[in-house]
Amino acid sequence: MKQRVNHRVNHAVNQRANQRGLRRTLQGGDMMHALRDPSGFIRGLNALVLVFFLTTFYAPSALAMKVGIEEQQKQGKLQASLPENQGDNAAYTASLKRMKGHLQEAERLYNEQDKNLIGIVTDIKNAIETGGSLFQQDERWKRELAIGLQHAGQATELNASVDAGFEEVERWLQERALPEAMQQRHDVAYAQYEQHYAEFSALLTPLQRAQSEDDQINALRALNKFLVDQQFGRQHQAFDQDRLGNSSPESAKGAPLLLTANDYFRAGMDANPRVQLAALGDFDFSQLPQADDPAYLAESDEVVLSDRVRAKAAELEHDPVKIYHWVRNNIETIPGWGSYQNADLTLGAQRGNAIDVASLLIALLRASGIPARYAIGVADLDAARYNNWMGNFADANVASNYASDNGIATQLAVHGGVINTVRTQHMWVQAAIDFFPSRGAKNNSADAWVDMDASFKQYDYQAGLDAIDITGIDPEALAEQFVNSGTVDETAGFVQNLDPAQLLAAQEQAQADLQAYIENNLTDPTVGDVIGGRRTIIKEYPALPSSLPYEYVRGTTYGSIPAALQNKVAVGFDDDRVEFPFARVNNQKVTLQFTPATQADEDALAALLPDGEITDVSQLPDSIPSYLISVIPELSLNGEVFHQAPAMRLGREINLSYQLSGPLATYAPYHYSVVAGSYLNVPLVAQSVSPEILIDLQARVEETRTILEAADPVQLATLSRDAILGDLFYAGGLGYFAQYSGLSHIAALQSNGSHKLEFGYGSYGYEPNVSTFFGVVRGIKTGGAAMNIRLANTVQSNLGEQDTRVQMKFQAGLLSSALEHAVPEQMFSDPANPTDGVSAVKALQIAASNGQKIYQIDDSNLNAALNDITLDPAVEAEIRESVNNGLTVITHSDDIQVPGWSGAGYVILDTDTGAGSYKISGGGNGSYLLGLTIGITLVGILVATLATGSFVVIGSILASLGINATFFAAWNLEFSDEEFDFKCFAVGLMNGLFSIGFFFGSGVAAIGIYQALVAALGFGTLYTSRIPNPRQCLFGD
Repeated sequence: MKQRVNHRVNHAVNQRANQRGLRRTLQGGDMMHALRDPSGFIRGLNALVLVFFLTTFYAPSALAMKVGIEEQQKQGKLQASLPENQGDNAAYTASLKRMKGHLQEAERLYNEQDKNLIGIVTDIKNAIETGGSLFQQDERWKRELAIGLQHAGQATELNASVDAGFEEVERWLQERALPEAMQQRHDVAYAQYEQHYAEFSALLTPLQRAQSEDDQINALRALNKFLVDQQFGRQHQAFDQDRLGNSSPESAKGAPLLLTANDYFRAGMDANPRVQLAALGDFDFSQLPQADDPAYLAESDEVVLSDRVRAKAAELEHDPVKIYHWVRNNIETIPGWGSYQNADLTLGAQRGNAIDVASLLIALLRASGIPARYAIGVADLDAARYNNWMGNFADANVASNYASDNGIATQLAVHGGVINTVRTQHMWVQAAIDFFPSRGAKNNSADAWVDMDASFKQYDYQAGLDAIDITGIDPEALAEQFVNSGTVDETAGFVQNLDPAQLLAAQEQAQADLQAYIENNLTDPTVGDVIGGRRTIIKEYPALPSSLPYEYVRGTTYGSIPAALQNKVAVGFDDDRVEFPFARVNNQKVTLQFTPATQADEDALAALLPDGEITDVSQLPDSIPSYLISVIPELSLNGEVFHQAPAMRLGREINLSYQLSGPLATYAPYHYSVVAGSYLNVPLVAQSVSPEILIDLQARVEETRTILEAADPVQLATLSRDAILGDLFYAGGLGYFAQYSGLSHIAALQSNGSHKLEFGYGSYGYEPNVSTFFGVVRGIKTGGAAMNIRLANTVQSNLGEQDTRVQMKFQAGLLSSALEHAVPEQMFSDPANPTDGVSAVKALQIAASNGQKIYQIDDSNLNAALNDITLDPAVEAEIRESVNNGLTVITHSDDIQVPGWSGAGYVILDTDTGAGSYKISGGGNGSYLLGLTIGITLVGILVATLATGSFVVIGSILASLGINATFFAAWNLEFSDEEFDFKCFAVGLMNGLFSIGFFFGSGVAAIGIYQALVAALGFGTLYTSRIPNPRQCLFGD
């Protein structure tokens, strides 16, 4: 069949070319010269890069509303340069997509009618319980068929406009005298479309004319067989029930402890080889065995001797005693196993797991010319100190479980029915030190390998304020008021018209009460005073400790972390990925971009610009026939391309692929389908976000903003898209994780628990919309900012309460979803030009405020709920699949509309663990934002970078760039010694109390309604309406 189709397509292409009777040559030399002329539109940069960006990053529909340009006027103005009017393309794609979904659902429902006895009994039972018809299934498949045929008729009516669009492109190609390759691509695309549409029409007609049920179902099956491989619009992201978007990492529970050198050898973690090296400087280590191994002074993936590390070593006077005590007293230890962070990140974040802390200590010693190496083994700790070190846990069993969840192998020693000792896998440092007799105080000639552990320490824990006691709120009464304000149907599984007014009023009053208490009762409060936290118990001595502060067994030593002890991440396209140690890419700028494949593609892109000088962004095209252009997908790390995929047509989709691995597990790959023409930051973050990296990013962004505002052509020519858009979305990606870590920390403290981000990855940036007809990508149109984040985190109740643990997991998921719309809004929205982001949580909140039913769907109400909701067929299919696999889904009854987007939000939840996926239509585990400011900002920056003349980018729009890096630092809430800004943190605390903790208390549970559903609604209402913009924290806006 495929060969026959290809033959017919080739024949149609040749026939179309013969009918034209011409073979054109490239006539673009004069045009390109004019574009590069300093007196024209472009100065100093390749014109074609500009064109690519303008067609890829512009969101003009919102701008049209701003400047008051009617769409018809706009299209008329651009007719000379815009090769197609895609006004009907979106409607055509939507009709085809809905048709396919409903026809496939009709066939599925019909097939269910071939019932066995159990199915008949189930139907009778459902009919009795619901009062419905025994033949309801028969009615449902016929209803789906009728809806599908209705959409098919709409698509058929729109086909003429699609043909007209192809013909318009044909005329445009001839007028522009573009390379022959462009005409050939057009011919192939048009012929493929005609062929597929003819097949579709031939299969649709029998279905439309069928008189009997048998004829209907036979025709339906034939048409669906054809449609199954046809794509209309962007494909729905695949869902894996075993890998929810907000989940947990692999646990080390039950993993054996490694004791001897042979244990480590068998585990692939043998000691590093050694080569002789002469002593450096005045410090002599030639007499100490093995100290002249070059690995003990070298850099590695983890031991990075950055300027920041060298400066800190110099600040500490290269003194091993001062270095050890500074790391011990200032770097917080978090539970974890395997290297995640390099020394520079650990120094900036001032936190890391034991291996990361060891890497920093080694880096500071090596930067001081002191050989140092890793030592690995087991440590025996008394239960009380272990509980304190892990996180203020009530007993060693709970603390050990939390450590195991974070990948650390442990064993408990029980005497007399009481756990008194915990044996744990551990890593520390050995350094070549002049130890005798001064214990490093006078470091002249190394005479011993000295064990140092800067990661083990004890903490003072602060409880923070009791907000409920201070405010006098009764959570149970407030919960009951909220629930009683609307309709709660426990049988059908939905709530409707819940009134959040009481919650909002209580929240406002509580904020005022808390703020007044802080001002009147606390003098110079710290973050720890208000929200709680912990401080290291400082120890400072003039010499190094004589031994480690515990009994231990050393297994072996390393000059660098062996591969088997590194956590790794691989990123690439489909199954072709490039692997990195996580320490090399953690918090770094990874970017996915698309570049024109050939000069012909660049010329075709350049031809899309309007003729003459561009004086307003409304002159720029908002859609292009993307099948004409080939692009190359590229991944770069800090501006350097490290991976490419073969050329593909603009607008087609490619899987951005991730795979994580570590000492405990290799995780299954995750694929996210990306439209060619997107521009995405690919955040790869584990454990921590470094404020120092954000500060460096802020400096770069400020420099870029200065150049843009100065509009000096020479300086503008130095800017790249990576410097402008790359840093913009890089700041947003890091900002997301900074806020998530900080606010999750607050939430955990309020629940008397511990939370840790293990790792996160995904994408954040610009994604265009695409029109696809029968697998032919017709064109791409302006889209918006999309965020798709996946997380693995660990949570534990300090008292070991399983219900609290599940609730904490769920609240972390709600927060992760809310931030997916909040971060883009914070970046691109302001009161004068508001933009709307959509996440699963916000979609539920919007739907609830519109009076929609909000369903909690499980196997008890699946069919009834699906019969009542009207969502995208792919979403409904995913809901069905999830529930059939034992999961619970929270969603709303109908699509919602915000400017530039229509669809649904839904949460797929494992109620046993609290893990979940928080999704919006299209299957993405994330959010979408399209609004006025983002359109102006993205295009305005590009035009300001390259244009002269009357176009001026508004300073207030550019100011958003300057805020990006700065405001995220306000959310680094891990440090308890900073002065407390009650305006920010009081609001944050109250958000945590009401938006998270309140809904998981006994109040909601005792009422007996759907707890997770009400929590999601309440969280969406309060978080969305009351979260402070971080700009307020820094600038008082």
